[in-house]
Amino acid sequence: MGPSKYQPVAVKISGPHDNDKVLRYYDACPRFKRIQKSNGENGKFVRGPEVKQLVKNIETRLNLTGKVKLSAADAYNLWLLCAFETQVLGNMSSWCTLFNREDLKVFEYFNDLRLYHDYGYGKKFNQKITCHLINNIITSVKKFVSGDEKPHGHFRLVIWSTDI
Repeated sequence: MGPSKYQPVAVKISGPHDNDKVLRYYDACPRFKRIQKSNGENGKFVRGPEVKQLVKNIETRLNLTGKVKLSAADAYNLWLLCAFETQVLGNMSSWCTLFNREDLKVFEYFNDLRLYHDYGYGKKFNQKITCHLINNIITSVKKFVSGDEKPHGHFRLVIWSTDI
């Protein structure tokens, strides 16, 4: 170690963001993309009465009725703007004024449904495809416990897709 009190650390990645088979398997696996595109339950909900009513509510609040037709994806992106700005600023953003409490609940439910069906353990395919990550974690812990590996941290970052 040099004059600095900080120890340099080598950072290993498991691949470029679109071909990271460990953490971003959903980007690196063509089969996963095909399965996700079918989005059965998610698609049913987006085409359902709750989301249709929510889109109409936003069109009305923006005085767009009869002028511009918003899609469910447009409304979802507005909801994301509200959520991200609220998180960053620490208070309700101006984007949130487009939604009433029930509207917010609709997209909160949709987002939970989407994450569960697209990435959760509810799909057998997801259970199988994540085995590599679980194996990677278990192997690392075993190596550390047995003394074969020096202590170090494994930091993993996943950025989720927000496509509707």
